[in-house]
Amino acid sequence: MEALYLVCGARRPQLKRNPLGCAPKHHRPMTPARLATLFVYLGTVGVFVISAAVYSVLGGGPGAAIPALGVFKAGVTVALFASFLALGFALLEVRDSPGRNVATTATAGAAGFASLLLSIAAVRLWFF
Repeated sequence: MEALYLVCGARRPQLKRNPLGCAPKHHRPMTPARLATLFVYLGTVGVFVISAAVYSVLGGGPGAAIPALGVFKAGVTVALFASFLALGFALLEVRDSPGRNVATTATAGAAGFASLLLSIAAVRLWFF
């Protein structure tokens, strides 16, 4: 291995494979909070797509709206429970992190936003 001697007066040679002492950037792992939040957002989009598919497969009209609405209600309920799970994971991640950083705060905010919207949608669907 070839060594480079620095001009700054360091007594040890600096190895050529890592000349400035910088390590390669490590990719952050997908935490359970981020994975659950991603699942909630993708699941919410999936609920809309599946409900629209049920409506169009049944031919549209009032007769097709009833099963499509049932699928939509069930999907929103499942997504709501998943969003509460994601919010719990995100709050644990924020609590256990040594310092508040953008990634954990953004994950908690996204999970909270999804929980709020799905809660409003579930209340509107089930009680009105």
